[in-house]
Amino acid sequence: MAAFWERSFSSRGESTDFFQVLGTRRLVDESLLVVIREGFGASAVRYGAGGEVLSASTLPLTDLTRSAVIDPFGSVVLLTSTQVVKYNGLTGRRVWLARPSFSPSVAAIAASGD
Repeated sequence: MAAFWERSFSSRGESTDFFQVLGTRRLVDESLLVVIREGFGASAVRYGAGGEVLSASTLPLTDLTRSAVIDPFGSVVLLTSTQVVKYNGLTGRRVWLARPSFSPSVAAIAASGD
């Protein structure tokens, strides 16, 4: 299968500790949501079928983002060493924040959305 469009996320001068694609997901509306780690925060960028940016949001955190999970409706859960945070990936609005007593290594989004 050939790519219809390609988008570069790098100028090839960044440190991999600062800039990293954490996850991608095809959403129910057929758009593509990409979550990118940027230092101590993250961004969510949604692309249309032709590669056009449909939305972009900042997902701020106070700790280094370690991983991300995206559901088919655009919700994003970010894991850090001290927090688990759920965002609306299309708007950047924080939905909830948890500070567990342990450092989580994986996350999943249940059918209920949590």
